[in-house]
Amino acid sequence: MLQSWLALRNIETRALTTRAASPERAPPHPWASESDFMLISEGFQQLAPLDTDGYASDLALQALLRRLLPPDILPAVDGDLQRFSLYLASESHQTLKRAADEPEPHVVQYDNYGRRIDRLVTSEGWRAIKGVAAQEGLVSLAYRREHGEHSRIHSFAKIYLFAPESKLVGCPLSMTDGAARVLELQGTPEMREEVLPRLLSNDSTKSWMAAQWMTEREGGSDVNTATETTARASSYFADEEGAPFRLDGFKWFSSATDGQVALALARTVSDEPAQKGKLSLFLVRTRLEEHDEPEKRRNGIRIHRMKRKIGTKALPTAELELKWTQGHLVGRLGQGVKTISPVLNITRLHSAIGSIGCLHKCIDLAKAFARVRIIRGKPLEQNELHTHILSRLAVTHRALLHFSFGVVQMLGLSEAAPDMCTELLNSNLRLLTPVVKAFTAARVVWLMAEAMESMGGQGYMVETGIGELMADNVVERVWEGTQAVLADDVMRFIRKGNGEALRLFGTFCDKHLASVTDNLQLQTATSAVRDAMTRLEPAAQSTDSRILRHNLHLIGHIASSIFLLQHAVWCHAGQDADCIEARASAQLWIAEGGLYETVRAVDDILASSTSPADEYGLVYGRARL
Repeated sequence: MLQSWLALRNIETRALTTRAASPERAPPHPWASESDFMLISEGFQQLAPLDTDGYASDLALQALLRRLLPPDILPAVDGDLQRFSLYLASESHQTLKRAADEPEPHVVQYDNYGRRIDRLVTSEGWRAIKGVAAQEGLVSLAYRREHGEHSRIHSFAKIYLFAPESKLVGCPLSMTDGAARVLELQGTPEMREEVLPRLLSNDSTKSWMAAQWMTEREGGSDVNTATETTARASSYFADEEGAPFRLDGFKWFSSATDGQVALALARTVSDEPAQKGKLSLFLVRTRLEEHDEPEKRRNGIRIHRMKRKIGTKALPTAELELKWTQGHLVGRLGQGVKTISPVLNITRLHSAIGSIGCLHKCIDLAKAFARVRIIRGKPLEQNELHTHILSRLAVTHRALLHFSFGVVQMLGLSEAAPDMCTELLNSNLRLLTPVVKAFTAARVVWLMAEAMESMGGQGYMVETGIGELMADNVVERVWEGTQAVLADDVMRFIRKGNGEALRLFGTFCDKHLASVTDNLQLQTATSAVRDAMTRLEPAAQSTDSRILRHNLHLIGHIASSIFLLQHAVWCHAGQDADCIEARASAQLWIAEGGLYETVRAVDDILASSTSPADEYGLVYGRARL
């Protein structure tokens, strides 16, 4: 007992001595020596994945550009993308991204004298990244048209790389692009001379960004029936393009609140019965610096409050009150929705391309982790199950990438050579633009979740970045139209022309299906696409509104399959390096990507397998019927 007591005293004495010598260090357990503890620097150390170059790692994008761009243009575009991608991965740009997080956008409504000032505060990083977008010509490339009809491909390839590194600057960028197109087509000479050059400037100290003010409290995407903002003419020449108006109303969801100009829809207040209550489009300056009075300098725009959102934290989104706000008519009076339609087409393509770029970033992170993570003595990349899971992400990424850039190619042709555009091209561009947006938005976030899961607990960490990309991309399911809204838009377009849009889409598909030769061994895949096409006309003729979303996804599956088959044919004919992957992606996408399930869903609606009453009961309870 005495020996035990002495041993205990010696241990306690050593502990007290250690504490006195190193007061900043916690004492060890009295029954253990210091050597018995493991330090964080000891034991297994997981290697961190290497940073990836988004363009160098994207073999699918490189192969796609080899097909879409002529040999005399490809080297210049490829070199620009290589340089830009290296910059985006650099520490200097990553520092800007970190600086964009704080402070979150907020508004200072009053100064210290009690005057209403509504000063919007954004982070230094956010403003700097907007400057990068201007300097890189992410909007202006498409309008300089140095590569003719291929300029859009160059521009959107850069936007695709920029999206996951942009902190959602891509949102105001898309609206700036859309506004530039509207002013190019229908702006007055003054607008083209004073505003358009600012929107297209590569000088970050002079460039402007544009906002889009459409959404109001009642209607969301339904601008035709739910717009309450009014516009009153400020002169006797209200029907002239560029005529001044005064706008009064409330815009419920205005992203890019820090834009210098905005395109706003408003309902005309007029003594003319033919114009009364119709929607028109107006160009609004958010600041009128020539005025000394704060209210007039703000052009009658008050920031009611900033929106609190799930993601897109760095992006300033607000509710705006317009009181006697000066705006100028764009296009013809009463033709607002038609005039603003180019904005919708362009922003929807931005939505799709940006989401796919973010998806590729998540897949890149998962691949980089698999190369350094060791499981049972081998790198995770050598695990067949893990590779199987990632391969399905890669296949879907390819399908969405080829689909979206196929539509971008159509847009480039329509802008650079409108006189040469056929009815087939214009119709398919109109049909597929809302489809590709909704089709992409419905898939990217759960695919990002798969990439997160493939990294285990590391994928769930904030520092990895996948969680932020998921939160930011959820909005794509809502912004610029939900699936239901876009599905209704697609069906109205089909029925408006008595099915002519489907006939032209069928002609486009048949042409590419006929080019798939037997030696590619894709007969099963092409037969499945042809079978799916037979459902398009019955779906369009159905009066059951439940078929709308299924019809949109059916068109999306068919179109994405056609673009993958087109690429496989091209690769095989030219013995491109992507030949094997191109064929495999087309085969796997058509077999496993959801085409068969979508066909069955359409068949079930057509056969009335489940009644609307049954579905109502499942959701709300049969007692409410």
